[in-house]
Amino acid sequence: MWVTKRVFILTSVLLLISNVAFSQAGVYKTYKDYLNNNLTNYGRYSSVYHFLGRFTVSFENERGKKTDIKIRKGNIWGYKNNNGDVYRVDEKNYPRKITSFGKIVVYGNYTEKGYSIVTKRDPQTGFSSTSSTPYLFSFGTNGDMELLSKNNLRRALKKRKDKMGLELLKKVSVFKGYLVMDFIRDYNEANK
Repeated sequence: MWVTKRVFILTSVLLLISNVAFSQAGVYKTYKDYLNNNLTNYGRYSSVYHFLGRFTVSFENERGKKTDIKIRKGNIWGYKNNNGDVYRVDEKNYPRKITSFGKIVVYGNYTEKGYSIVTKRDPQTGFSSTSSTPYLFSFGTNGDMELLSKNNLRRALKKRKDKMGLELLKKVSVFKGYLVMDFIRDYNEANK
């Protein structure tokens, strides 16, 4: 019986430690830091806010001291919040939440509660979007970000001379119910 209690306690401690390690928030100063999961930790993620279009990510340590980090492409590559969501800084210095990982990466809005403007579902892509915060995509997590559309995907696949991807993209049709998000899922599955 005491062996069972010890195993239970040891397992609980290990789960607690692993949970804390995986939910750590912080800033990735460079893409290399992101690849190596080398976070600069300033405490728990507090919020992201903007003033006149300039974004700041805020962290708070155990004592309540806040640290604000300006979100600029040359300043940081991205950050991770307490939930483990990863955000990358785009060319306009906006934080973009990585919503889909794989060979093709999809980026959404930075807010955690959804969009601040009326959200509508794009029938071509299947993603919810607004005119002010459209979805973007890139090839790999450090590739150039582009507006997510069938035409932009086609252009990028042609540039990469990706025949398999171009064939798969031909299946995208609103009328057949195969959307851009289905293409991205299938493409990433085929390119693991």
